[in-house]
Amino acid sequence: MIKIKVNLPEMKVPIFVPIPYMALRLITSERLLKVATNKIDKECGTNLNEFDFQSVKDLLKTLKEFRNLTIVDVQSKDGTNVKITL
Repeated sequence: MIKIKVNLPEMKVPIFVPIPYMALRLITSERLLKVATNKIDKECGTNLNEFDFQSVKDLLKTLKEFRNLTIVDVQSKDGTNVKITL
């Protein structure tokens, strides 16, 4: 699961957005993207037809091996903090 956490100084509770790997697999599934190509213009549809689905599956499998790895941890001058972990 990819976890995105945003702390804003003006908010008391941080914003937390969990994104399960299953949702990522569903969004990038070959069936769903083929349905989407029928709904969008032809230029984007040809780009989606060249999409390599096996590479995305392999990437998601590899990301699972690096659980709790912090990808992004930044803080701005105004106190906003963004953290993305696997």
